[in-house]
Amino acid sequence: MSTKFKRLLSSFLCVVFLFGAGLLLGPLQQMRRDYDLAAEPVKGLSPKLALAIQAFGWGRGLIIDVIWIRMESLKQQQKFFELVQLANWACTLAPNFPQVWDVQSWNLAYNVSAKVEHLPDRWAWVRAGIELLRDEGIPMNPHSAMLYDRLAWLYMHKIGGQDDNAHLFYKQMLGLLMHEVLGGEGDRETLVAFAEAPATREELLEDEGVNRLWTECGAQGFDIVEGYFEVYKRTESVPPAVRQIVKRPDTAEALHKVQVYARATRLREEYKLDPQKMIELVDQYGPFDWRTAFPHAIYWATVGLERLDELERRTLGTLEQFGVEVPTPDPVKEAYKADETLYEFRRVTLLRIVYASIQSLVTHGRLLFDTKGRFMLEAGSDYRFA
Repeated sequence: MSTKFKRLLSSFLCVVFLFGAGLLLGPLQQMRRDYDLAAEPVKGLSPKLALAIQAFGWGRGLIIDVIWIRMESLKQQQKFFELVQLANWACTLAPNFPQVWDVQSWNLAYNVSAKVEHLPDRWAWVRAGIELLRDEGIPMNPHSAMLYDRLAWLYMHKIGGQDDNAHLFYKQMLGLLMHEVLGGEGDRETLVAFAEAPATREELLEDEGVNRLWTECGAQGFDIVEGYFEVYKRTESVPPAVRQIVKRPDTAEALHKVQVYARATRLREEYKLDPQKMIELVDQYGPFDWRTAFPHAIYWATVGLERLDELERRTLGTLEQFGVEVPTPDPVKEAYKADETLYEFRRVTLLRIVYASIQSLVTHGRLLFDTKGRFMLEAGSDYRFA
């Protein structure tokens, strides 16, 4: 066999093998997604950080280690404001590492907020810690029981508890926010209406009465569907003609449908609360007042328990899929015994939040209002949960 022929054959085989490897790339990527091995692309980096990652892509883990060490140093020195920026970088660089989200949320809600005297600013830091977990950390790590545990704890302890001398202000702010969304305490009837509300704006506008109201308000330059809460708050941005339209008896039914849709949409999209799940919890535990912190703690702890169960089933199922066998009565669980212990630990911590929240509902889980319906800086007992 001549040298020229060998080279041609080698080149041909190389092309064939490369083509075959390319065909396997799709299934391999799908397996990475199925087994949670695919990391989401990093977004929102500053130009300097983006350049650093591109230049030292192989050393990304080293960069995170350096940032983490620096974070621990700043924590020991109690330089919490500087720690905020570093932790933000860590969350951006390692979005699938739950610990960085946990540290950052704690730093915002506890360490930084404690350094602020002005109550509205203090509440802003606490709320930032909650939103970081709820809106960013948990979506990036949907099966991390740690993050659900931390989020539930922030509601139960930081807002619902009494250790922080600003806890009454936190309770008031959460109560006002949820009252605006729910239009009250969020009783079962209201939640059922939210669960049955149209899922999309287009579906809502298929209703003849709603479409007529939307068209009439649109002629005045105002979108009643998008701007419902402006009408609710009676803001100056609502044209006088629209105010007259929504006061008419013939628009009451359509306005109610818009209201239910707007509230349900905001509940799902902004507060990440599923009305159907809220109904299930009310049926299981009792008539929650969702303007208080403890039902939120129970909600997120319960969701965390469900995600933990899903993760355990997926993990054990994966072991079975790959044929992991140990000669014991329950080979799969025995093979994953260490992680099963971790599951039980997380399960116990989440259940303790549920039990402690119900106990706290009895002692100080009821919001108090004066005769004019104004929220008082006080929380009363709710013996319905005794």
